[in-house]
Amino acid sequence: MVFLSITAADSRTVYALSDNTWDETTLTWANRPSYGAALASAYMPGPNRYIESDVTSYIQAEYAGNGFASICVNDPVANHNTGIDFYTKENVSNIPQLVITTTPSSARIAAMEVEEDIFKQAYNLP
Repeated sequence: MVFLSITAADSRTVYALSDNTWDETTLTWANRPSYGAALASAYMPGPNRYIESDVTSYIQAEYAGNGFASICVNDPVANHNTGIDFYTKENVSNIPQLVITTTPSSARIAAMEVEEDIFKQAYNLP
């Protein structure tokens, strides 16, 4: 989720980045990675709100590949003049958030049940 301050309701598109080797301290407009496929859209209904986009399938595919994922939030309309301010980690409030929701696999649940049984046996618990 990213917190935005905008001048009017608008939308943006989340794109996959083709290059994961960029570095926050050296990234500039001139050396930015190119973006590829559109992953999701984010509608911004008004000022000072968090927006969120579901990029689960992209993150899962990248995790299965090289383990790195980079995304870009950009205006799908070239030369569009709606101003948007993205809050960054340096902002005291409303910092960007990566929200990950997981569901345990059946193998992990089985392992937890075995660990629980071993714990109960070790301490003579019912």
